[in-house]
Amino acid sequence: MIVIGGEANSDLKDFWALNLDTNCWFKPQVEGFNTYTGKRFHTASTISNSKVITFGGCHSEYVHMNEMHIFDL
Repeated sequence: MIVIGGEANSDLKDFWALNLDTNCWFKPQVEGFNTYTGKRFHTASTISNSKVITFGGCHSEYVHMNEMHIFDL
């Protein structure tokens, strides 16, 4: 399971993975994450065995973002 972004006291720029066999969280090495803007309310979907795509979302002032990112795990 992959968790990207979110909200705490501000928009998060996090990328976490949960190994469902061991129930252990880890931070994977992600190619392309340096251009990601922290956000909330976006979609994240897998498009292959090693790629995740995110689209949309908004930042802390609830301005909608029209960003798409593809991450290679």
